[in-house]
Amino acid sequence: HSGGGTNLIGESPSLVGPTLQAEYPEVANYTRVQSGWKGSYYLHHGEKNFYNERLANADPSFFDVFHFPFIKGNPKTALNVRYSIVLTEELAQKCFGNEDPMNKIMLIDEEELKVTGVIKAIPANSHIQFDYIVPIENFKYWRSSQLESWTYIQYTTYVELNEGTDGEAFS
Repeated sequence: HSGGGTNLIGESPSLVGPTLQAEYPEVANYTRVQSGWKGSYYLHHGEKNFYNERLANADPSFFDVFHFPFIKGNPKTALNVRYSIVLTEELAQKCFGNEDPMNKIMLIDEEELKVTGVIKAIPANSHIQFDYIVPIENFKYWRSSQLESWTYIQYTTYVELNEGTDGEAFS
């Protein structure tokens, strides 16, 4: 409740996904994600600066839950290492031109990240929008995100149920 009105948000405490997966056998997977942050971080490659690109951060399972088509890299491992970054095809082209971006180093502020994947453009009808995505773990350091807290509410949590699970009954 704010300003005399009610705002509905799709965010949940950070521990919802891990707890559901640990306590309910119906839960096959989960991912937490924040997307669409524009201009919050300085992304650099060499002399090129990319300030107005949209940043997302998510659990390593993000590309297991959401199947954005990869052009380069492995979706199973793309976000497994804290210092990794996955770019959209358009941003990869802006940053590297025709050069292969894989395993190249980019900087967010002064933090070195290795390009571990390139994905196709995200459809405009997706509410998850980003130009680059990094592992959620970085935000424990960059923004003091409390991933092990029931009171920290900044992520949208998506849960994937095992095949044959009745979603309504589970809910």
